[in-house]
Amino acid sequence: MNKRSKITTLAVLILCCAVTLCLTSQYFEKKIYPLSYRDLIESNAEKNGYEPYLLSAVVYCESSFNPEAVSRVGAIGLMQLMPDTFDWLTRLMGDEFVGGEITDAETNLACGSYYLGWLIRKFGSVETALAAYNAGHGNVQNWLTNPEYSDDGVTLKEIPFEETRNFVAKVISVSEIYKRLYFG
Repeated sequence: MNKRSKITTLAVLILCCAVTLCLTSQYFEKKIYPLSYRDLIESNAEKNGYEPYLLSAVVYCESSFNPEAVSRVGAIGLMQLMPDTFDWLTRLMGDEFVGGEITDAETNLACGSYYLGWLIRKFGSVETALAAYNAGHGNVQNWLTNPEYSDDGVTLKEIPFEETRNFVAKVISVSEIYKRLYFG
């Protein structure tokens, strides 16, 4: 084998290793960031006016796609809805509410995705809507009127709850991963 053949063989081998590494890396990333309920996520995100990777990230951060998840404070299901919020949403949705229990994955996802869309429309910002999803829209409305947290009454310059700050940052970060892995 001459020198040129050796170099060509080595280049092909390096290329094959790089491709394998990329495919393996994405395989493992998808194990860490799975996507269940894809059809429901895509249809609910579209219906409520935002991207499916954002909804995927919220579900991942809230329940890791476990429809039976219950938080320490009593939030339930894929989207970790509080029972009072769920009841309020079923009334707010009116004819759009198709029925079902908070524990039903399809119902929980429909109501939670509707709520997220409602918050995005109400606050005009994904980050502010995510803060409201986590801390409650009443809290966020109060923060927006406080000059310590908002300069303009529209944008939060600071989120006073550490849990909410972390939630917003995590959802934004995870949404980029879902966008790249599944929706890019």
